[in-house]
Amino acid sequence: MTDAVDPRDRDESLVRIRQIPRMDVARVPLLDDYVAALLAETGHQNLIARSTVGNIWSRHILDSAQLIGFVPRETRFESWVDVGTGAGLPGMVCAILLPDCEFTLIEPRTKRVEFLRSVVGALSLGNVRVEPSTIQNVVRDKVDVISARAVAATDKLVAMASHLARPDTFWLLPKGRGAFSELDGIAAPHGFHVEHSVTDPQSGVIVGTMRNLSGKSCS
Repeated sequence: MTDAVDPRDRDESLVRIRQIPRMDVARVPLLDDYVAALLAETGHQNLIARSTVGNIWSRHILDSAQLIGFVPRETRFESWVDVGTGAGLPGMVCAILLPDCEFTLIEPRTKRVEFLRSVVGALSLGNVRVEPSTIQNVVRDKVDVISARAVAATDKLVAMASHLARPDTFWLLPKGRGAFSELDGIAAPHGFHVEHSVTDPQSGVIVGTMRNLSGKSCS
């Protein structure tokens, strides 16, 4: 299946990934290993849509890695939870590029957990823990960053994961072309806004904290 990958898409995506602040350039080659594992496993379980194999680098790898650049430069973070990580998107990609940050990838489906753990072992990712659970059942300390790609509506997701968040926890939620309408639908006061995706200008990522513009925590 690797033969179906567009080499130009890979090369152009890697150029953009290397420009992302904070990430460890020396770790970039590990992304090739992850992509190879992802494509091999997609032949056994539906990790990504077959229609996206050709542009896997822009559609999935760059699309995940870009989240790192949306965290404000002044924001320090050492712990990151990726909710409903599935194939490791975006969590595994970000974990590869940020070796000094501790990642917890939450995924309830057994086959996907097995795949994720095999990648962690093969790539010797000491900063990654795979949690075979749903977000509601995870018990751990509160974290600095929470991400989720296509898991649930933002207000529902925030409610599901609130026990892991502080008021200043930074949320990174890729929402596709419905980002702005979904942002308008959040009932509680918040400090979220939409950043345009670098992989699709019409798509957006809801980012920010649950601390509203007055500086007060939103409960």
